[in-house]
Amino acid sequence: MFIVKQKPHQKFKRRGADLIVEQELTLEEALTGGKFTFEHLGGKKFNLTVEAGRIVKPSDVMMVDGLGMPDFRAPGTFGKLYVIVNIKFPVHIEEEKLAALLKSIETLDPKTKVNEETKERIVMRDYHPNQRNLREDGEMAGPEEHEDQQREDQQPHGIPCQTQ
Repeated sequence: MFIVKQKPHQKFKRRGADLIVEQELTLEEALTGGKFTFEHLGGKKFNLTVEAGRIVKPSDVMMVDGLGMPDFRAPGTFGKLYVIVNIKFPVHIEEEKLAALLKSIETLDPKTKVNEETKERIVMRDYHPNQRNLREDGEMAGPEEHEDQQREDQQPHGIPCQTQ
């Protein structure tokens, strides 16, 4: 029998085939939309977008299908990437910056911090914990739904091998 222990990662958390990561947005990006370059575990970079007009609140969870880990139960499929948003609030806003912020809110013109060399552009969508978020294989796919499955996966199945 093999026992595989997963080492904690400094940036990612894993729940079954899904990955969870935290991302900081500025207050302006949270209010007006924003883009950021996201580096995945293997080093591949993606430009993720919060659509203009979508107001992001602290601790909002957004998700991207197919950017999780490979799903051993369904070869060729990948879990979801859940992005927990943290908002960086300013300590103080000067009057001219406040006027500019208010103007950007009126125009809904997203500001970007994007690596333009990255060609992959993906729009994230909201994750609703009370709504069934199903995978293509019909499995529930939320961060908390995988805790039971993960514990079950760690238990030996069938007859354990014994050494003689």
